[in-house]
Formats: sequence, C-alpha cells, structure tokens
Amino acid sequence: MTQENHIIDTQLPLELDFKSLKAEGLAYIQKHSSTEWSNLNPSDPGVTILEQLCYAFTELGYCANFSMKDILTQKNGDLTVENQFYVPQDILTTSPITIEDYTKYIIDQIPSVKNVIIKPIPVNFSFVNGLYEVYLVRDSKYNDPTVIDSSETETFYLLNSCRNLGELFLTPQILAPKTYTITGKLQLESGYDINTILPEMIQTINNYIFPEVTQTGYDKLKIEGETTNEIFNGPTLKNGWISSESIQPKKDTIQSFEITKLIQDIEGVQSISGISFTYKNKPCDIATCDEDQILTFDFAASFSTNTNVSNLQISTQGKQLNASLNTSLIDELANLQQSDSQLNEVAAVQLAPILPEGKFRDITSYYSIQQTFPEAYAVGPNAVNENTPDFQVAQSRQLKGYLSLFDQMLSNQFAQLANIDKLFSFKNSSTGTPADLENYNNLKTAQEKTTPKYTAPFEVFSPTYFYQSLYKSVPNVEPLLRNNDIFNFGPVSQSETALAHQNWLQYQDDPYNSYMYGLLVFTEKDTVNLQRRNDLLDHLLARHGESPLVIDTLIYGTIYSGDVLKDAVIIKSLYLQNLRVLSYNKTKAYNEIGAKKLYTGIVEITPEIIEELSKREIPKTQTEKEIDLTNIATLKADEVIEYLAIKSTKKELQNIITKTYKTKGVFDTAYVNEVQKVSAQDCLDYAMISIKLSMLLTLRPFYINFIEVSVDPENTPETHSEVITQFPSALVCQQIEVALWMITQRKGVIAIETNLLLQSGSFTVFIQEDTLSKTYYRIDTILNYLDFMSLSTQLAIMTSDDNIADYLKNIEPTYTLVKIESNTITDAVFTPIENTAYAWTANISWNNENTVYITDALFENTLLWVFPNFIKEISAPEWQQRLSYFTESQLSIQLEATALYGNATQLTTLIPLYAAWYNANIYNAETESIDSSTIISNAGNIIAQLKKLKTTPTDV
Repeated sequence: MTQENHIIDTQLPLELDFKSLKAEGLAYIQKHSSTEWSNLNPSDPGVTILEQLCYAFTELGYCANFSMKDILTQKNGDLTVENQFYVPQDILTTSPITIEDYTKYIIDQIPSVKNVIIKPIPVNFSFVNGLYEVYLVRDSKYNDPTVIDSSETETFYLLNSCRNLGELFLTPQILAPKTYTITGKLQLESGYDINTILPEMIQTINNYIFPEVTQTGYDKLKIEGETTNEIFNGPTLKNGWISSESIQPKKDTIQSFEITKLIQDIEGVQSISGISFTYKNKPCDIATCDEDQILTFDFAASFSTNTNVSNLQISTQGKQLNASLNTSLIDELANLQQSDSQLNEVAAVQLAPILPEGKFRDITSYYSIQQTFPEAYAVGPNAVNENTPDFQVAQSRQLKGYLSLFDQMLSNQFAQLANIDKLFSFKNSSTGTPADLENYNNLKTAQEKTTPKYTAPFEVFSPTYFYQSLYKSVPNVEPLLRNNDIFNFGPVSQSETALAHQNWLQYQDDPYNSYMYGLLVFTEKDTVNLQRRNDLLDHLLARHGESPLVIDTLIYGTIYSGDVLKDAVIIKSLYLQNLRVLSYNKTKAYNEIGAKKLYTGIVEITPEIIEELSKREIPKTQTEKEIDLTNIATLKADEVIEYLAIKSTKKELQNIITKTYKTKGVFDTAYVNEVQKVSAQDCLDYAMISIKLSMLLTLRPFYINFIEVSVDPENTPETHSEVITQFPSALVCQQIEVALWMITQRKGVIAIETNLLLQSGSFTVFIQEDTLSKTYYRIDTILNYLDFMSLSTQLAIMTSDDNIADYLKNIEPTYTLVKIESNTITDAVFTPIENTAYAWTANISWNNENTVYITDALFENTLLWVFPNFIKEISAPEWQQRLSYFTESQLSIQLEATALYGNATQLTTLIPLYAAWYNANIYNAETESIDSSTIISNAGNIIAQLKKLKTTPTDV
C-alpha cells in the first residue's frame, strides 16, 4: 500500500492568513472611511498597499511562530543561555543545608569515604545553629597505613567550606569496627563456584549493615519517575546524583535470622542453618555495636579450619569446602565487585538535561514592502534614474515617504522579536539598535575602536524597545532622511557622484544623524522604558521564586543615579545576574579555615596621598608591571598581603576620586556589573547573607559617596558631625581609611559569628541551689567549648529526683562542686533548670581576661554586623528600617542578627583585632596548624570592643 502525501486545508492563525488579514483591513476601512473610500477593488492603489502590508505581516507572523530555541540561537549556532536562563542543575541545587545534603556531598566529593553518619548534638543556645558529630566509613581501597587521617582531614575541610551560619562540625572519626564471626552450616547447590558466591554473600551482608549509597544519572532518575525538583534537591554533585531513598541508616543490631535470610536469598545457596555469632570467643544470638562503631564479620576467621570444628561449615553434595577456600582473597574480591558496580554506574552518568539545539534565523533582516510593489508605483530599486522627470521623482518620493513609515514600524517589529533575548536578559541592554551598533563596530579598524569618532554611538540606559535603520532595506531611502546632505562637501576636483556616495556613507556612519537620533527620541522614552524594564525584571524575579515586593522594599531609595526607578532596575539586574550564586549559597557561612587572609592594618590616607591620586592615571608600561611582579616574588606571605592591600586600597581611592558611574554620558552598566559580580572566592571569604546585604542595601555606593564628599575641597562642615578646620582633617582621613578598609576587605560590613568567638573561650559553670539561703556553687573544672555544650545539654534533661552533685559526677567524675560566696557573682543571671530546685549560668574568659557571662545580650543572636556610624545614610532611620526588614525576610528563621555601629576611632581599634583573629583561624598549609594562641587572645579583645559598640549611639 502506497502512502499518499497531501496538504490538509486547515484554518491558519490570523498572523499567517493573508486573506483573513486583508479582510480585517477592509472591514476596518469600511468602518472608519466608508464615505471617503468607496472603491475597495484590487485596482485601487490603497488596496494594493493594504495587500503588500498584509503580506509583510504574514512574514512577521511566520517569524513570531519560530520555536523559542530558534529565536535564541545565535549565528554561530550557540543557544543564548548566559544571563538569560538558569539551567536546572544551577538554580535548583543548593549548598548543603540538611544532614542528608551533607551526606551526599561528602560521599561525592571525597573518594576515600564510602558512607557517612552525621549526628546532631542538642544545644540550647541561640548563637548555635547546629553542632554535629561526624562518623565515616572509609573505602577499604584507601586503608593505607602510611597516610594518617586523610579521610578525616579532607572531610573536616570540606565541611568547613560549606557549613551554614552558626554551625560547627566536630573533627570526623572513622567508625571503629566491632567484629563478629559466624557459625553455622551452609549448603551450596551443585555446579556453583564457592569463590563466586562468597564475595556476593560478604557484599550482601555488608550492604545490609550499612547500605551503600549509589550515584546515578539524571536521565536514569527521570525514567524511574523522579521529578526534576527531586533530582536537583541538594548540593551539586560531580559523580552522579544521589536519591534520598539511597541513603539508609546504619544497623546497630542484627539478629541471626536476618543473616540467615540474606544468605538464603543468594543464588546458588541450597540451605543455611544454625546461624549464630561469636564475639571474642563468646557465642551470642545478636550482634550489636555503639553509635561510633560499625558491625563487621570476619569471614576469613569464620571459614577457618584451624579449629576442630569450623565456625561456618561450607559443603556441596556432602563434600566439605572450607579447606579449599582461599580466604585471603575473599574480602578483596568482595570489595572489587562492589567498587566495579559503582564505577559502571558512574561511567554512564548524564548529570543534567541536554540543552536543546536550535536553528539560526536571521530575523533582524528585513525585506521592504517597497521591493514588492508593481513597477508602476515607482518605489522599487530602479524606479527612478537621472532621466526621470522631476515631478515623477517627487511623486515617487512622496509615496516612498508614506510607505517608509510602515517599513520603519515593520522593521522595528522584526528587531524587537530578534532581540527578545536582550528584552528578558538579566543584564540591562545598552542600545536599542544592536544591529546598527554591530555594523558600526565591524567597519572600524583597531585604531578607530581605540579612539572612536563618536563617544557612545547608539548607547542609552536599558532600552526595552528595539529599532533598526532602513539604510539597507528600503531602496533609495537617502533623499527621504532629514539632513541627508549634511556631509555633502569635499574637494572641488571630486565628482558629484563620488561626493554623493561619500556623503551617504558618512551619513550612515554618523550614529547621531537626524534620522537615527529621531528614531532614538521617538522610540525611547525614559519613563516608559524604566517602568517596562522594571516590570520585566519583576517577572524574572518572580519566575525564580523571589518576591518583587520584598525586593522593592529592601532596595527603596536612590544611590546610583538619582532616580528611584532607575536604581531599582540597576539593583534588580545585579541581583538576577548573581542569583545562581546567591541562591546556591544562601545559608552558607564563610570558610572559617580556608578563606583568603585579610590585611591586619589600615592603609594610611593623608591629604598628600589624596592629591597625588586625584591626578589623571598614567597606564603602566610592561616594564613597570614586570617590576611589580618581581617585587611580589621577593616578599613573604604576610608582606604580599600588605603590598596587595595597599595597592588595591589606593587604586580604589583613585577610582572613587577620578571616576563616576557614568561613562560618555551613559550610566556604566558594564562597570557596575563587574564590580558587583560575586566570585567563587567571595563564596569562601564571606557569609553569603553579608554579600546579599551589601548588594541589596547598596553599601558600596554609600561608602563611595561618603569618600567623594570627604575629599571634595569645597565640602561644607555640615556634611560631617565634626567641624572641619582644614581639609581634610585628621578625623576625616581616619574615616576615609576605615571606609576604604570596609569596602576593599569586607564589602562594607564586618560580619562575626558569635559561635566562632566563643569556641576559643574557657567556661566556668555556676550552680544556684534554690533554697532560702540561696547557696551558690562553682564546678571546679574549667570547661572548653565542646564540654560546655555537652554539659548544658545534660543539665537541660535533669529531673527533680537528681541531686546536682551526683548528677555532675555521673557526667564527668572531675566535675566537683565548690561552694562560693554570692558576692563573687553579683552580675550573674541564672537560668532555671526546669522541674528542679536548681539554676545555672556560666562565664567565659580568654586567657583569664575579658570575662563575660553567657547570658550577655551580645550572645543572644547568631550573627553580629558592624557598621561605621559616620556615614549618614547608614545611620539614617530609613536605612536601619530596611536593614531590620532584611534581617526578618532574608535570614533563616532559626537565625538572628544584631547590628552594631562604631565611630572611626572604635573601628580603628576593632579592625586589626578582627583581622588578626580572622587570619588565625585560617589553616596554615606550611605549619599544618591553626594559630590558637592568637585566636584566644584576639577573640576576648573583640568581645570587649563589641560590648563597647553596643553602647555607642548610631547617629554619631
């Protein structure tokens, strides 16, 4: 039977149906011009024009029906994705948040770790978001006695690189094996090889005790019915995704019947009976272990024939096989089989959906309706020549001028469709006529691009309407354009034809000619464009789960441009460009032991330095750059940090003094995008909430504006709280120094986790016996942070029947109570222990200095933010209300933050202490250690300074 191919006559959509479009047009004419326009036959010129327009509309409709992947495909065949879409594996994943997330991340990132147990330790303090014990199962392939604690160390550093605010992970431990042997009788079926069955048996039992976590691909999980949200729920994994069902708990108790069932289900096993366990030569029916142990079975010992009766007797067809077993290879074979199964799975992993492939469509290219008119209309490419009478030329141009209005509107519609990627881009566009700008740049030499004739051709701020010139599409359009003869001059010897040709080329080359400027003015209206762009960005925010109303509340005000709506567009665009990083790391803290070190000093700024930096920058020669690199190579690590800090601070100050947010009269979107881009290093150096705060609450522009005003010789005394007697005064220079340190080293805010400060403290615990005499005791042991946390948890579960002294002895034998006088703890606030007659408190000290009670208001919150109070915008009540709303809306519900404000003198004292403490926490690869002595001394001094800031007025 042959297949018949034929066209089915179906109703086309209106935008593709020429007849329907024409009918709509004729109906409109009859409705509005029936008395003036009576001839609607094809012979009427007006109907001919209508037909040509309808035909052009079908082309526009045809292009508008292209698939989105075709519209977004570039000339080189690439799909426009960057700053346009976030692919699922980028926007749906997050840095580890839950215990399950951390489990997946460790198994994926550290090859030597086969499985993980993360156990939360109950805590009762608001400054601690989570305290965790971590136990590892090491892959037997990595049991190298020459490598000490590699799995534990790798895991510890990995957890610190992705920990969340207020969390603390204890140093991981390898689960200690608790080994049993198996006794019983195992009968194999005929024809089965014992050396094949035994590895499978060992693997099955091991996997039952602690199920192996398997990694697989996106495509396989989709086939299995997992949704995209479920697959990408959690951290980004490099070796395959892990389903939640794959993560199962460790079994700490196994009974003999469970082992019997497991072995019986293995192919080739005929029967299994009499199964029991032996531990240290003592028989038992149940195998158990503690939470820090893992059950293991010594199969080599179980199969051993060194005793009179084998522990596990293996036979087939009545023949004993124990003596023929190569027990030394059994465990190795089991491990190899297990690893190969996972390797085969990972080898075929497809981690993400494949991006669609589109076909490039040259939508921008426009074919004028004047090209298709009958020759009698004289509007085509060869309609007139030098012999055409003037009146006919005038008639042709008059009609062309009328038709060119339609051509311009149609051409602009094609441009709008072709640039839909720019319309919905996270980045603000810089021109409404990209095609003309591209053509303009393509004609320029390298030298002409370096020194352009026109400062900013075609550039405006964030257009939402796109247009293009008719230079190439409409035939003989030159005479119709205003001031088309502006370049009609040249040498006397030049012919009129050559002069006209040169005039036309120069006119097209001028981006500010009357025609292009007219298009710009009529197409771009700032108030309309800004509102449209703001609405588009709100749509994009909402598509990514961000509330535009919340963002509007946070960013309200103007700091970049002087226009509230324009500033909203700038900040929303920045936020969307960085949303992948901000979203992925939204709860993450900074990498306490792996961040980049800070400069512990403050770069001195003097009037002479300001004057020197205010001069025009002279680009460095290659020789000078090489000298800089040579100098750095000769410096020690701390000297390099100082050298780079001074260099970057002075460069920042120079940029502030000599540059603005505008370039060539247009807001420099590219510069702001680059400066505010969140880098991979930022994710290590900062808590992500601090970067988000800096971006949405515009900290950097506040500092820049303050410095610009401060270095202005015409600055009035009212700008600062102090009276300036000379410019700049010592206090103003000090404020500039602090401001520069804040933006170059900390993005405008010093963020301190209370939890980290307390880790290095020494804790003394006091007990109050609630009797008439109010008896007070002190535990005669100084506790470290972890012991204190453990004790606080134990006190919280104490009952009324417990005697405090005995209760403490059961926790730790060295916890002895010593009676003290009440006047030694007059400032202490005691916390009652529920359902008991006791209350307790504790103080913390660092090297027996800077003692403070655990109930101090400074420790009520997880996070402390420190700002300068000499910047009037940050001290303003409106900004502080925005900060309060930011804290409520952006911080996780279990976290709280407190804002502290200090003057220049206070921050000049705090900054070196903070930087030295911050640096001391960072792991030193050379010494393989942490500088604990510096941590302890500076943590106490920081606490003392922060307590002073709490009493400092905000609006100083």
